[in-house]
Amino acid sequence: MCSFFSKCMFLIYMNDIQYCSRDCNLYLFADDTNVFVSGKTVPDVTSKANNCMCDLNSWFLCNRLSLNLDKTYLSVFGAGKSHIRVVNG
Repeated sequence: MCSFFSKCMFLIYMNDIQYCSRDCNLYLFADDTNVFVSGKTVPDVTSKANNCMCDLNSWFLCNRLSLNLDKTYLSVFGAGKSHIRVVNG
């Protein structure tokens, strides 16, 4: 019974995370969440990514969850010679 309840609670929590931000696309698989942000310029992508992370942080706080920073990664894909500086912390 407890296992069933835990699974239901997980589904209730995770079912609406995909709607928490308009600045990114969220893809869920099991207990992993992937966030995708796109734009035409680096400042545009940076702004959208920051907005998305603020929205996700609010969602986590409302649902009494936390982001595991040890399992959080950033990948940047782009065309051309765009230079992006990523700062930890």
